[in-house]
Order: sequence, then structure tokens, then C-alpha cells
Amino acid sequence: MKGIAITPYMSPTSAINCLMQARVNVWLDYYAELLKHVIVVNPPTFLALAWKVISFLLPAKVHNRFHFVSRYPDQMTNYLSMEAIPLAFSGTYKTHSELDNGCFKSAKITEDDFVEDGSLWKSNGIELAPETRSVRAGDELTIEFHPEKKQKMIYQFTSNAEVQIWFQQDDVDLTPRFKMMTPKLAEEEILMLLSDSPVIFRVCNRGKIFAAKVTIAVAFL
Repeated sequence: MKGIAITPYMSPTSAINCLMQARVNVWLDYYAELLKHVIVVNPPTFLALAWKVISFLLPAKVHNRFHFVSRYPDQMTNYLSMEAIPLAFSGTYKTHSELDNGCFKSAKITEDDFVEDGSLWKSNGIELAPETRSVRAGDELTIEFHPEKKQKMIYQFTSNAEVQIWFQQDDVDLTPRFKMMTPKLAEEEILMLLSDSPVIFRVCNRGKIFAAKVTIAVAFL
């Protein structure tokens, strides 16, 4: 935690907390019954303050799933058996990671670690052919794409304003309905398709004043 900036954690609207909110939404929508406990070991001093902010982002019903442990294994055995607690925390579980606490060794971040726009397209030998649309405040955009019997779809999109954006096929969501914008990098991924039915790209601008410029590129593999 040396040198960490704690100011961004203090604001509910900061980028790091917005990311936390998105993760919480995915968790609640898809994994609420699978993830029973989150155990934070040796929490940093500032976490007590940050938790007050984070708790605003979390539904009250999941607050009791988060636990902070500074004495182990005593405080951990309330939630885990000794066989599930790593050796580093006085348990008996032998991890398969680089360190006996289950973590990986820290390494310096280099230029090779940075994501590059369009890298997914290049690795699949596909030329990017984006189109740009403007979505006025309060309006919705729908674009239909046809797989033509292909089984995978590669996509990339950007938005200069916060919009709700997702893909659908046969009335089934292929991606979560996130509210998002892309100030740094484009959003890109490869999806497995459910059928040969058209894929619908939907954008909803929930704003009341500004239009959103959305750039989208889709190809089928």
C-alpha cells in the first residue's frame, strides 16, 4: 500500500468507486448466491474510512458478507476451516501460487502490460471498420447485425458520454446492461452466439442535456 493515493476512495463518484459499483452490480445479478463471504486480511488503516463510502454503494443486505481480519487464524475460523486457510495465515492449506498467502509476487508494470486499442482485432486478423452514431439525450439507438451462420462475434465500441449499452440476441442479453463511458480505451470482446438470429446493439442515453457519440464495430468469426 506504500505510496497509494487514498483521496479517490473517499468520493462515491470517483472512478475507482464507480468501478466498484459496476462489480457489485455484476455480483448481485449473476453471483449473489455463490459468493457468501468476502474476507479482507490485514486491512489498511484508511479502509475504515473508505468502507463508509463503499457501504453507500452496496445494498444493506450484503453488508454482513464483508469481514475484516487482523488476527488469524482466530478471526478467520468463523468463516473458513483450517484446511481452507493458507499457511501464511496459520492455516494448513498449501496454495499453488508464488507466495504461501495465495498471492502473486509483485512485478514492475512495463509498456507490454498496457492494453492497446484494437489488439483483439489484430490478433484475429480482422480490419476494424467502425461507424459513428449520435444519440440525443433521452433517445435510444438500435443497430441490427446478421451473423450469417457464424458462431462468434467480435465487437468494439466507444462512447464519449455515459450511456446504457448492451447486445441482445433472441431477447437474451449477451452482455450486462452497464451504464458506462469509455474515456481511455474502447470496450472490446469476443462473444459466443446463441443462434443465427440477428444480434441487436442497443444504446440508451439516459441523460437530459447532452448527446452521446457512439462508435461501434462488429465482425463475425
